[in-house]
Amino acid sequence: MMRGANRSGLGLQYIFVGLTRLGATVAMGSVLVGLGVAWLASYIAGGSHTALPHLFYVPIVLAAVRFSWAGAVGSAVGAGVLAGPLLPADVAAGSDQPLGGWLLRLVIFVGIGLFVAWLARDSSESIPRAFQDAVLSGRLLQGIERGEVHVVYQPIVDMKTGRITAVEALARWTQPRHGEVSPGEFIPVAERTGAVAALDRFVLKEAVNQVQCWSTPSAPLKVSVNVSATRFAQDDLVENVEAALTRSGLPGGQLQLEITESALIHDVSSAAAQIARVRALGVRVAVDDFGAGHASLSYLDSFAIDTVKIDRSLTSRVVAEPRTARLVSGIIHLFASIDLEVVGEGIETAEDYVHMQSLGCLLGQGFYIGRPVPAEEMADKVLQSAERASSTRSQVETCSGHTAPTRSS
Repeated sequence: MMRGANRSGLGLQYIFVGLTRLGATVAMGSVLVGLGVAWLASYIAGGSHTALPHLFYVPIVLAAVRFSWAGAVGSAVGAGVLAGPLLPADVAAGSDQPLGGWLLRLVIFVGIGLFVAWLARDSSESIPRAFQDAVLSGRLLQGIERGEVHVVYQPIVDMKTGRITAVEALARWTQPRHGEVSPGEFIPVAERTGAVAALDRFVLKEAVNQVQCWSTPSAPLKVSVNVSATRFAQDDLVENVEAALTRSGLPGGQLQLEITESALIHDVSSAAAQIARVRALGVRVAVDDFGAGHASLSYLDSFAIDTVKIDRSLTSRVVAEPRTARLVSGIIHLFASIDLEVVGEGIETAEDYVHMQSLGCLLGQGFYIGRPVPAEEMADKVLQSAERASSTRSQVETCSGHTAPTRSS
């Protein structure tokens, strides 16, 4: 059933994304009206009474979109020749067409091509990209169904002990023919086309099931799952989260949804209501990439947030820029004073680790601590981290009272 839905959904995405990328319905409506007027003018002028010559509008429109003015004129002239002197019987319903009718059709072809090229130029994004988005989005939906998409996990550690306290679940896509597809490529496309809803549901389901298997009563493990701004605004989000927790048996307090600042500031009242619904399940909410966007502290005061993740654009500069270090220190202590958990993202080196720890950051995440790895590899790391925690504690006292633990392999 899902396979059929995906195939039919792909066709709908071609239409929907094409509309949105060409200045929405107004621009597409303009093209359709233009084609209708072109046909009527040609018909009244004694042109073809058959549909055959109007098929030439297809390559004209595509060429105009892809190659702008030059493509519009070149394809229109070529279509005019093919629809005139070379095919007189076909285009004139079995009789030769007058020279004036052919020339009029040629002018109309050129006019339509230039009109579409103008619309495509003024669009915020090109139609070719829109259709590329639709194709990649459809392949992604099929990839989820076929098992090409999987979840990897990146550790979040207690920076005093080195113990893994949580993991962040991240989607990865490996195509059989083309190999690994970069998240920077398919995730933005999924967000633009709406396929991110299916992707988020898949990651959520996989992550809560996996973490439930890793957790023990004495060492409960948390999992963070990213939720796009588009998905966060949808009404069925809470129902899907509740269903995933019920199926897996994972307590709500061990799940954390990560949302970006843009999801908060787009509609403050709706975001606050959605956060309240999520937290009613016991689920925690984190603001991801804090410091990279434009949300002010007053926005955070409006929401019941549990965790703030400081963006790597700040943490990567604490070593080289004392002013940034003071800023990050102020952010950490400010949030700690109102009982918000703070995670330093983008910890890439031992120096980053030591400085963030010295600034009072209790939790850290980054490639130095651990890269995203498949579930089976992360299971070993989770078990080993508890054993390393006690030995790491004795190492944290040399460099200004702080020393980075050995890099996770």
